[in-house]
Amino acid sequence: MEDATRKSLRFAAVFLTGSLLLSMTVLANPPEDSPTAHWYAQTYGVSIAEAERRTMRELEIGKLGQRIEAERPDTFAGLYIEHRPTYRVVVRFTGDAKAQLAAYSDDPLFVAETAPRSLQVLLSTQQLLTQRLHEAGIEFLSETDLKTSHVDIFVRDVEQAAACLADLPVMKEGFVRIHKTSGFIEPT
Repeated sequence: MEDATRKSLRFAAVFLTGSLLLSMTVLANPPEDSPTAHWYAQTYGVSIAEAERRTMRELEIGKLGQRIEAERPDTFAGLYIEHRPTYRVVVRFTGDAKAQLAAYSDDPLFVAETAPRSLQVLLSTQQLLTQRLHEAGIEFLSETDLKTSHVDIFVRDVEQAAACLADLPVMKEGFVRIHKTSGFIEPT
């Protein structure tokens, strides 16, 4: 009985080790026929090679965004990728956007743009609004729009939500938009 157990454990160890090595090889050398690259190429009208090049840069783009957000929370207003008409990464700052971006990258892929408020202001406003709406029992969805520096709130009853939030000073600053929606995504 002990020999059978040892053989089973040895087989399991060899199987797991082989599976791990195979997984590591696939991750280190993604297939050239990547479904993601095919989808991207088809969606944005570029070659598979260009789609792979662009998707491979996303990790670098994300790391740059995290670094800037950590080092310049008062002026960093977010970043986003534009896929059309020209592939580029828009990096937004309050103040002198070009000078601030130059401290992090001179890669022409990254384009500086000035924003009226920081990402930190948008996120803290979003948190304040969602807390208030939640406490009032109002069903909502919220998001930040980095391209326009707005906080968007989606509710069934705009007047009810506006009345609930009316006394908050941020409502007078003009960067909170309340939209009517007929429903919300239901988790399954």
